[in-house]
Amino acid sequence: VNLPIPKPTPAPVFEPQYYPVHKGKKLYLIAQNEPLRGDLKHGDRITGAHAGSIFACQRAANLKGLGRAFYPLLSTDMFNMDYVVPPTYRYGVPLVNLYGEVLFDDFMSLVEGRSRPQAKILNFDGADIADDIVAPCIWIGQKPIYLNGDYEYAAQSKCRNWQSTYPGENGFSWFLYQLLIMHLDYFLNKTLN
Repeated sequence: VNLPIPKPTPAPVFEPQYYPVHKGKKLYLIAQNEPLRGDLKHGDRITGAHAGSIFACQRAANLKGLGRAFYPLLSTDMFNMDYVVPPTYRYGVPLVNLYGEVLFDDFMSLVEGRSRPQAKILNFDGADIADDIVAPCIWIGQKPIYLNGDYEYAAQSKCRNWQSTYPGENGFSWFLYQLLIMHLDYFLNKTLN
C-alpha cells in the first residue's frame, strides 16, 4: 500500500495589526473582550482580583500586538485607579480607542467625567462595548478613602478588593448605555466589562 505523504503546513506567522498612528503621545483606552464578575476571575484561572485583571489586560493586548503595557483602571485598597497613568500623562495626552480615534482630550477628562467620549469605546476585538447588552457597565471600585473610618463601606465598594461575588454586596461601576460616566452600585455576582 502506497499512502501519500502529506505536505507539511507552515506554522502561522504572527503579524501585528497596525492602527492609525497619531503624532505625539497618546494613551489607549480599550475594554476587555470577555466580561468579568466582581472577583475579576479570568476563565478558569485560580487567581482573580486585581492580579487577574492585569493578566487579562496584558494577554489581550499582547494577542493584538499592542505590547504588554496595559493595566486595568480599577481602585483597590492600595491604589486609586489613576495610579496607572503617571502624572505627566494625565493632562494634554489624548485617550484613543483601538483604531486611534480620540475618545477624551486627556485622562483627567475621563476620570473627572468632564465630557462624553468623542468616539466609540471598543474592546480588543473592535466591538463597541456600549452595544453589549450582557455587560452594560465597567467595574471601577471606589477611591481608597474611608468615610469617617468606615472600612466596611470602602471594602464593599471594591468587591472586597476584587475577590467577592457575593450578591448581597455592591461595587461601583460606570454605566455605558448613554456613554455617560456615572457612578452606580452594582451587585457583585453580575458580569461586567
